[in-house]
Amino acid sequence: RAAVAKSRRPWARAGDRNFQHLWSKTSQGGDGLAVEGRCLLYAAIFKAGNDSIRLSLKAMAKRIRAAGLPLALNRTRNKDLEAIRSGPTCARGAVTFTFVREPLGHFLSGFTEWAYRQVNLRGRVSKTIDRQVASEVLLNILGGRPPRPWEDSQHMYPMSGLLDTKPGGPTIGEGGWRHLQWIGRLENAQRDWSRLMNESRIPHVRDVSLRSSRHPTSSDPYDARAAMVAVLR
Repeated sequence: RAAVAKSRRPWARAGDRNFQHLWSKTSQGGDGLAVEGRCLLYAAIFKAGNDSIRLSLKAMAKRIRAAGLPLALNRTRNKDLEAIRSGPTCARGAVTFTFVREPLGHFLSGFTEWAYRQVNLRGRVSKTIDRQVASEVLLNILGGRPPRPWEDSQHMYPMSGLLDTKPGGPTIGEGGWRHLQWIGRLENAQRDWSRLMNESRIPHVRDVSLRSSRHPTSSDPYDARAAMVAVLR
């Protein structure tokens, strides 16, 4: 709950409800891993170890198949994972989880992703991301205008868009999960992942470590982070 509150605070002016609703249009959803009636269901949050978690789930699937056990692994929308959780596939129990990170670091990482995509995929901005560009992006978000999916700003969305479970918040399938049992922190990724493996009680995966993954934006090739930090100061 503390993580949800911290994530929500900087976005109050823009209207949390606005961002939460947009998860239904831009979120990848997550992955489901089901073995012998036990499920491990991942609700994805961009820029919070998402690629590493997906690689790790694939490694788990490979291990389970090698042991000759029947396996279900699906990449699907959050609302479908919620249906799986409460259905016969997970009759012996399910652990639904996600990972979060320090909110300002999450936002800055999302901005570097935005910059990378705008330069390499959209061709909308020059390779120099300066304070003016950063300021325009920040004011557009905090000004309350609904972000558009093609703008790639979903990587900067507050994590509370997925985590919010307060009364009157988004319904299942519009971003908010009602049954998240495990929230790990990216800052303690390996430790929290190991604990998650033990809690899942899925055979043959407890010693599967969290895979490392280096995203192309990690090096911040266009100095976007520095530009945004300068604006925030």
